This record gives sequence, structure tokens and C-alpha cells, in this order.
Amino acid sequence: MQNNNTQKQSHIIKPNLKISKKASSSSDLHQQNNEQVTVDSRDVVKLMLQFCMENNMTESFKAISKESGLTCNTMLPQHRKQFLTSIEKGSWTFVLETLQQPYLTFSKGLLIKLYEHVIFELIELSEENVARFLMNNIQVISVDLREEEPARFKKLEHVVNNAKHFDNLIAYDGKNKNDIRRELSSLFQQEILSIPSSSMLNIIGNAIQYQKMKQGDDFDPNTFHLLDHTVKNIKKSSDKPTAIASTTQVKQEEDDSMESDETTNAEIKILDRPYKIIKFGKKTQVNCCHFVSDYLIVGTSDGFVEIYDYLTGKMNKELAYQANDELIVHEDSVTCVGTKVQPSGILLATSAIDKTIKLWNLLTGKCLLKIPTATGANCIYFSDYDNTIISGYPNGSIKVHGLTSGGTELKDLSGHTSFINCIIQLDNEHMLSCSSDGSIRKWNTKSQHCEKVYTISSMRKPKLTEEESSSSTLDLPIQQILKYPNMEGFLFVCHPSNSISVLNMETGREVFKFVSNKEEDVFVSITHDNNYLYGATNSNKCCIYQIPSHIPMKCEEITPLRTDDLQHKKTVHSLSLHESILLSFSQENINLWK
Repeated sequence: MQNNNTQKQSHIIKPNLKISKKASSSSDLHQQNNEQVTVDSRDVVKLMLQFCMENNMTESFKAISKESGLTCNTMLPQHRKQFLTSIEKGSWTFVLETLQQPYLTFSKGLLIKLYEHVIFELIELSEENVARFLMNNIQVISVDLREEEPARFKKLEHVVNNAKHFDNLIAYDGKNKNDIRRELSSLFQQEILSIPSSSMLNIIGNAIQYQKMKQGDDFDPNTFHLLDHTVKNIKKSSDKPTAIASTTQVKQEEDDSMESDETTNAEIKILDRPYKIIKFGKKTQVNCCHFVSDYLIVGTSDGFVEIYDYLTGKMNKELAYQANDELIVHEDSVTCVGTKVQPSGILLATSAIDKTIKLWNLLTGKCLLKIPTATGANCIYFSDYDNTIISGYPNGSIKVHGLTSGGTELKDLSGHTSFINCIIQLDNEHMLSCSSDGSIRKWNTKSQHCEKVYTISSMRKPKLTEEESSSSTLDLPIQQILKYPNMEGFLFVCHPSNSISVLNMETGREVFKFVSNKEEDVFVSITHDNNYLYGATNSNKCCIYQIPSHIPMKCEEITPLRTDDLQHKKTVHSLSLHESILLSFSQENINLWK
């Protein structure tokens, strides 16, 4: 790139990425095909910058930004909202961390206003050392403010030097602290552009859709070259796997059925052969697997947490610490992992039998925090609504630790009597937990009160006799719960039987269920996308179901479209889906399917 890229230039890009009006005839369409769309080259560079930002390609971002003289002051909508809310709430740790990332560039005046206010609030909280550090080390304060507005800097310096006699009227110029926060949030909102994710990939997708419309029904996007707009001639196999129809699907006319089969085969995963198999040594067992962004995280019995490239099935050597054989490690067997994507990177939480939860920067491998626990956690979950981490334990306890407070235990939710297997947040005040004690509990996290308890017996028999209530054999352990797609208030419930229940949380009733073909095929794990539910059984089969778009009027049993072999020698522990990849793992290996 040359420096003259900073000047506004235009290039003619063809074909059109968007047709502005509907073609009424083939001649109209031909005329539209020859139209030219003017695109500002600076916008193209910004698309590249956004792509680098979303994929943590920091060095590439810096190089492109330096060469072009452009920046990409953007955030994804959820990150933008979280950042602005953190300013209004005074969550300065998160705010300051966000400001350090290379993707954001704010006006000098706004940064001075923010850091000045943060220093005042730190003094008010008796954090004199931190306030003094910011005043002496943040360039916009220590250099720019001192030189450009010496009187304002002297006032700031006076407040810091007289921290013991802090006067909020002087510091805040008689304004309310919360009003200043809201003003700052509003100013930052004006400088941050909220954008949808994957803009470049969406535009490419639109271009491919255009080619499909232009070339007709024979167009295959998998054989299309993006760069030169040519199509490879690949002989397609006429052999198509047939699907077994569900007993609840309505029979359609033959033409509609054929069209539906083609759509199903295009979307459903046919588990013929895994495209990658990750094997482990005889003394190493796989305990947990977790997808995030472009990474597959694997926790093992020897205490290592390894990050894989799930497309190649190999250790990710683009992470510098793994390239240097400096792995993330515990002193004992890893029990579970969890992640949270932030504007500044990816947080990784790991728990192990060594009685610790450790917080890591996944991209650097640096340990950020160590939280002592009574035992290894069974599941771990970053809160979607605040800076806390939620963990469940073998004794049935659920603990909430604050991350900004150094891992302090904030809450202890008690009620379960056995292993906590899964935790789901519903909103900022409610979450669900399921346990091997046979119950699902709905918690109010503010009051720490359990609002509702569901069991398999209560789902199927809402009015139990006293004898049934006292029986311990009615309630099966709950292994897993997942939210029903595109429909609030319903859950998939996995328990050790040949059926997967769908629970109406409002009524507490089982509304329908998915069943395996054989009664002895007991489910051990489930996962789903918007259209299909995948259930792994103890016989290492994967039952694949079409998810109804509406809830049946009466309780029905849905049978599999397909039942495929997961090709493990030992019992499958878990299934998970990420984008177009299905993962199954047993203690000896991981199978990846496309």
C-alpha cells in the first residue's frame, strides 16, 4: 500500500453486490448486470480492518492501519453496549482494559475527560496509588493535559496530593457523579460505530448469491472461484443418503417431498467418516472440549489445556506460547473449561482437581487470576451480564466469584445434593442449573432464592401420590439442559433414558420428546442448531432429529431422521456443534465431522 491511499479514491467494482430495483424481464436483468457501483476505497480498507479485528489479527491490523492512515473505530453491537454500560456503572477496570486495545482511537479531549474523571473516582474510593499511577503514566494526562491546560492539570494534581481531604464538590465541579458518567457514555457513543459482525464475509456471500442468480440453478457455490469468477467442473455423485421419516412429520405430495429431501440433505450432517481424528496417548484421557472463535480447547487428565485448530486437527502454533511448548497447565486433572469473548481478547477459565479455577488470556497464555476452591468444578460459566464467573461442584453447590474483586466469592447457591452438570443464564436475574440429584432449579441470582424445581417425575406426573413422592427411583439424573431454538420458555432435557424431553418451563410439563430407535440406546449428550437436534447414546450412535418449528398440541414421540455411528471404541462423553463442525469425544480421542 502507498501513502496516497489516505486520499479519497473510487474503484469500479463489478458485479454489483446489490441490485437496487427488481428486474421485470431478462433484458432488464442484463442491463442491471452492466451497471457499475462506485465504492470508496477507504471503506474497503475499513472492511479489512474489521476482519482483522474480529479475528484477533493484531499485527495485520496495525500494519494496514499504519500504511493506509485509516482506523476502524467500531465495535460489535453487544460489545458497544457493554462498554457504554460499564462507563455508566463505573466499571472502570473493564473500561480501561478496552481502551488499551489497538483497534480503537478516540479523540484526545474525550480521553482526557474520561481519565480525569476516573482519577477523581479512584481518589474518592481511597485508591490513591492507582490514581497517581494513571496521572503519571497516561500520556494524555501526564503530557498533553499538563502542556495544553496547565491550570486544569494543577487542579487534578492538587486533588491527588490531598486525597485524604477529598471534596467531591471541587472534584466534580458541583455536578453529580452519575450525570458525568452518563455524559461520558453519550460522548463515547458518538465516536464508536456499531456494526454487524462479519461484514466482509456477508458481502462475499451477497456476491455469490448474485452469481447464483446470474448463472441459474446449476450454480454450485462450492465450486466457485471468488477471485476470477470462474466455476470448476466437478462431477457430482448421484448417490444420496436417504433419510428415515419422522413419525410426526406430515406426509406431503411427492414433488414437495423430493424438494424437502434435497434441502434436508444440504443441511443435515451425514456422519459418514470424521474429517479429522485427534488421538491421545494411553495415559492421557480427554476430560472436556470447548469451541470458541477459531479455537478448540481440550482439557486432559494430565492437567494440560491444549488449544487446537479444529480445521486441521493440530495444535495451534500461531499462539506463540504453544509454538514454544509453553502450555496452559494445572497440577492435576482438568475438569472443565469456559470462555468469554471480549473486545480486548478471549478469557479462558479452567478448573481442575488441584482445587483451583484459573483465568487465562487465551491469546497470550498468561494466567490472570487464580481462585482457590474446595474441589474441582464440574461446570464453569462466564456471566453474560456482569464481571463474574459461575461454577458448579460435585456436592451440589453453585458459587459466584467476582473477577474485578480478585476472585472473591460473592454468592453460594445451595439446594442441589449432587453433581452440578450444567448452568444456563436466562437473564440478568435468573439462571438454571441441572444436577445428578434429578432436578433442574431456577434461581433468582439477586436474592439467591430457588424459585422453581423441575424433575422428570414432576414433568410427567404433576400430581404425585405420597408414596411416589417418597420414592428415590422416579427422578433420573439430569445430565444436560439446552435452550430450545427460536422459542423462549422451552428446554431440551437430557437424562439417562432412551428419550430427550422438551420442558415447558411455565407449566413444568413435558410437552413432547425425542426417542431413540432402541430402548437400550440411552442418551448421554445432546447438541443442536436451529433445525436439527443431535443426541449421542451409550452405544456410540448419533440420533439426528428435525426440530419442530412449533410445539405440538399433544405430547408426541419424535423418531430420528437418521441414526449414524460416531465411530468411537469407548463410550462417547459429549457432543458439541460450532458453526458447521460437529464434535464428539470419548476419553481416548476426538472426532470432528463436517
